[in-house]
Amino acid sequence: MLLDAVDEAPAVAPPPVPDPDEEPGEALFHNPITAPAPTANDQANRAAEIALRQQRRARMSKDAAAQRAALTGLFPGAGSPVPTAKPS
Repeated sequence: MLLDAVDEAPAVAPPPVPDPDEEPGEALFHNPITAPAPTANDQANRAAEIALRQQRRARMSKDAAAQRAALTGLFPGAGSPVPTAKPS
């Protein structure tokens, strides 16, 4: 049966628990992607990548604004809050 097979499975030891007072290794904090660029060429490439990302965000924002304006034209009351009942 399935339960017998589970009972017969070898036990796996749990991973060791690190000492809470021990400082983590320096390698845990080093991220080569976000680390400062070591050469001028790498810095220029990073600056170009940032500029390209900003251009893409601006273009997407402009496109979204145009779409929002088009939808507002189709549904004039869509951008306003729920209309309140007029007092009689």
